[in-house]
Amino acid sequence: MIFAVVKSFLFQLVIKVLVVFTLFKIFTSNYSNNFLINYTDEIFLIVVWGIVLHQFLYFDYFKTKIKNLPRVFGFKNIVEKNVFNFKDLKTEAKKIIYFDYVESIKDGKIILKNKSGLIDFQLYEKNKEQIKHYLKTSILKIEKIGDNGISIDTKDRLDYFNWDAGKFLKNGFIFFGMDEQGQEIFIELNKMTSYFINGQSGSGKSVFITQILNGLIHNLDKVSKVFLLDFKGGITFHKYGKINKKIIVGYELDQLHKIVDYVYKENKRRMKFLKDKGLEKYETDPIFLIFDEWAEVVESCPKKELDKNGYLLFQQTLQKIESLGQLGRSQNVKLVIQTQRGGTEIISSKLRGNLQSRILLRVDNSDAVKMCLGSLDYLEKLGNIDPLSFPYGRFVFLDSSSETGLKIRYGQGSYIEPNEYLKSLPINRNK
Repeated sequence: MIFAVVKSFLFQLVIKVLVVFTLFKIFTSNYSNNFLINYTDEIFLIVVWGIVLHQFLYFDYFKTKIKNLPRVFGFKNIVEKNVFNFKDLKTEAKKIIYFDYVESIKDGKIILKNKSGLIDFQLYEKNKEQIKHYLKTSILKIEKIGDNGISIDTKDRLDYFNWDAGKFLKNGFIFFGMDEQGQEIFIELNKMTSYFINGQSGSGKSVFITQILNGLIHNLDKVSKVFLLDFKGGITFHKYGKINKKIIVGYELDQLHKIVDYVYKENKRRMKFLKDKGLEKYETDPIFLIFDEWAEVVESCPKKELDKNGYLLFQQTLQKIESLGQLGRSQNVKLVIQTQRGGTEIISSKLRGNLQSRILLRVDNSDAVKMCLGSLDYLEKLGNIDPLSFPYGRFVFLDSSSETGLKIRYGQGSYIEPNEYLKSLPINRNK
C-alpha cells in the first residue's frame, strides 16, 4: 500500500510538471496569426495529459486504495497443503498464503473473495471501525457470501417515499415500510405481536402509526376491534372514530378504564375458550389496543393524596395492560404503544419487556436506543447506523413475528400528506 501511494505521488508530480511546461511553452512562444494550426501540438498535449491525470487518479489511486484493503489490514488465510505425496519421498507440508482480493466494486458495494475457498468473516466484523475509517464512510454493512466471499456495503440504500394505497394495502397483511433492498415489509395480520414504538418529536411516529392503521382499516373484516387511546385530546385519532363501529376512540380516563377492562375480560374469555377446546392459539379476529403517546396516559394518573380511589383504579388499569402484554399473544390481543420517552419512570420494565417487537425511530441519546432495542449490538449488525441522526421516517425494526426467530431490520416508512390522508382510507368499508 505504501508503494502504491508513493507511486501515485510521483506520477502526479511528473504529470503536473509536464502540464506546466506545456503551458509555459504556449505563453512564451511567438506564434503567427493562425492560432489553431500553431497551437495544435500544445492543445493536444494538454488534453492527453488531462485524460491521463483523470484516469490515473481514479483507476490507479482509488482502485489501488480499495484493492489493497485486504492487505492493509492483513486479512488473509493460511492453508496447509501437502506439496509432496509420493511413496518414495517424505511428505512435506508447506504453508501457502491466499490473500483475500477484491472481485468487484460497484455502486458502493465491494465484493471480496479468497482463492483458498475460505474467508475469515469474523476478522472483518472485528475490524469494522478500522475499515470505516480507511474507506472514509459512516455506513458499513458486512455480509457473508458463501464460504469464500464477503460483501462490504458502504451505501445507505434507503430513501424517502410517499404512501401508495394501491401498493401498500394488502389483504391479510400490514405494511411497515421498505427495507434496504427496496423490498416492501409486510407482516401477516394474525402473526403480528405487540409493539413498542420509540422516537422523539418529529421522527415520524404518528405517520408510522398511520401506516399500520390504514392496513387495519383495509382488513377490518378480519379484525374484531381496534381501540385507539389518544390522551392529547383526540388530536391524532379523532378522525378514525366515524369510519367504522369496530374502531373505538378514547381520550379520557373513564374511557381508558372501560376499554382496558373490556379487552382484559375478552382476553380471559379467549383463554378459557382455548383451554376448553384444547387449542394453543386464537387464530382469528385480532384485537388491537393502540396508544398514541404513552407518557400522556401515565401522567394522567390522579394524585394519590387528592383522589385515592381514582389513583387505585388507574393502577389496576395499568396492571391489566401489563397482563395483556404478557398473556395476550396467544389470544391474538395486540398492544401498540408509542412514546417519545421510554424510561422506566414512563413505561415499566415489565410492560416494555412484554412488547415483543420494537420500532426505533430517531432519538436524541444512546440510552433511548438501549431502552428500546435492549442492546446496541443490533446496530452493529446493521452496519453501525446512527439513530441519533435518522431522517424522518427512518427506523430499526426488531421483529418477533417470524416463526424462525427474532429479525432485525433497517427500513424507511412512507409519508402521507395530511390533506390526502382521509382520501386514502376505505371509509365506506365494513359498516
